[in-house]
Amino acid sequence: MALLRRHLPLPIGIGLLLEFTAPVLVVLWARFVWHERVRNRVWPALALVLVGLGLVAQVWAGLTLDEIGVAAGLLAAVALAIYYLAGERLVVRRDPYSLVCLAVGAAAGFWAIVQPWWSFPFSTLAESAALPGFADGTSVPVWGLAVCTILFGTIAPFVLSIGALQHLPATTVTIVATFEPVAASVVAWAWLGETLVAVQIVGGLVVLAGILLAETSR
Repeated sequence: MALLRRHLPLPIGIGLLLEFTAPVLVVLWARFVWHERVRNRVWPALALVLVGLGLVAQVWAGLTLDEIGVAAGLLAAVALAIYYLAGERLVVRRDPYSLVCLAVGAAAGFWAIVQPWWSFPFSTLAESAALPGFADGTSVPVWGLAVCTILFGTIAPFVLSIGALQHLPATTVTIVATFEPVAASVVAWAWLGETLVAVQIVGGLVVLAGILLAETSR
């Protein structure tokens, strides 16, 4: 933990941008390892998405890249790519719910070794936390926030993304998923009052253009 505290200068926007290079890895793997047919318009779609994410994240503003942060972001991209590629193959034989249960179980087992569950400060779950933004002044129990994070931040998106792989290839699903940083910026603007500058709005539109182009390449 002390090591992590010494290496936290990487901006969230940059971290998201690194993580969402996963569509590039998915397309490259599908094309050159699985030898699947990939339409040419997927490549400009990927370029539009990455440029748009860069605009949303404002990668040029106060950019300080920490080597551990960059490595973690790139590893997150690899993990996300593996998640979609494996999901595309496994969803043929299993339903999305059982796949998510297996994935969450494997992750729980991994973190139980890395950070044993008995070291978790369970007493904090009984405390209250003040909500920011438009809900300023409202306090809710920490356990309620934890439940919301588990249900709507983990289980729901995992089930939906695996379910999407029943109808769309991983190359398309990952590109569509890159709308997440744009949506996060909009939520931060509406809820937390964070300012969206013109270049970020343009970036969001560029991401949408890339997603639409990817969809037409099916």
